[in-house]
Order: sequence, then C-alpha cells, then structure tokens
Amino acid sequence: MNHDLHRMCALTVAGSDSGGGAGIQADLKTFAAYRVHGLSAVAALTAQHTRGVTAVQVPPVEFLRAQIDACFDDFAIGAVKLGMLANAQVIHAVADALETYRPRRMVLDPVMVATSGAHLLEPAALDALRTRLLPMASVITLRTTAYSAIVCPSSRFRCRNLSTFHLPFSRRTAGGTPWAIKDNYGLPPREGRVANRRVVSFARSIAVRA
Repeated sequence: MNHDLHRMCALTVAGSDSGGGAGIQADLKTFAAYRVHGLSAVAALTAQHTRGVTAVQVPPVEFLRAQIDACFDDFAIGAVKLGMLANAQVIHAVADALETYRPRRMVLDPVMVATSGAHLLEPAALDALRTRLLPMASVITLRTTAYSAIVCPSSRFRCRNLSTFHLPFSRRTAGGTPWAIKDNYGLPPREGRVANRRVVSFARSIAVRA
C-alpha cells in the first residue's frame, strides 16, 4: 500500500453515467468535495445524457467481485455506498462481498428509475435487494417510487406542504435501519428544495455520530 494511510476512503459500487451527472461519477465528485479518497467498482455501464438512457450494459459479476476484492485488498475502506445494481445476480454478488469484508458503514441508495424515466432495476431483483442488502444497510436513501416498492410496498409517502413535512430520518424499517427519501416529496419546487436541505442537514448529523 503506497497511498496516504491517513486519508479516509469510501467505495461506491454503482453504475457509470456517461453524462457525468449521476452514478459513480457523481459519487466520486461528492467524495472529493469532502476530502475522502474515492474508490469505485462498476456494476453497470450506461449510455446516457440529460435527456435519457440509450443503452445499458451489465459486466459479468465475476469482474464486479474482482473490482471489490481489489479495493478491499489495498485500502482501508470506512464506508461503502451502493447505487445501481441492475439485477438479482449483481445484488447477490455484492451482498456476498459485503458479508466477507463487513464494512463499518454501508449506504444503500437503490436506483430503480432514472430521472429521465428509464427503468434501471429488474423487477425480479426487488426480493434480493430486500433480503440481502436492506439488513446490512446503515442508512437507506431513496426516492418516493423506490420507497413504495422496497421499504413499504403497501404504503405511499405523501406530503402536502412544508408544515406537514417530517424528517424521513425519524423513520425506520422494520429491521431498524433509518431511511431518508430524497425527492421533492410532491411539494412545489421551492418547498421541495427546503425539505431536501433539512434531510441533508440531518443526514450529516447522523454521519458525524456514527
């Protein structure tokens, strides 16, 4: 190991966004902004821009596992962030790796539908996500559509105005994992931004205490 041992490291396991606005590219920018050394394992390749996703390629799970193994073999990883995991096979491969290395913190940020509307998670993968990854998560961040499908299929999260907005981090899954919805919560744009700022502020306080 010839890198700075004193610098914090975080690993993102997610999809590559050729447009640079989401996925691994966005995660690495965020890590760098907080002076965290960013590592990555590419779980999917997407051809996309601001208007939509035009193609998706999922690498073999053996190669995905090789990337994860390489990172843990040489870096002191303090946290793992999971994004786009396209199918059940990928989810099981990632879960197996996490069970092996047991990182201290794991953020589950399930990607089901791109901002453009393209579906990025196979429906059959939902059970694998619920049973393998939810129990390991330190915190779950998701949009309203993913919340309804993953955390509480029988419920819908709705918020009529800021006065009825409650911090999602005050809620937990049945297993006790805190979750946050990152969305406009059905609010008008300005109020939605205020709600998101509250979530980000609370999330930072959680991270500091963890």
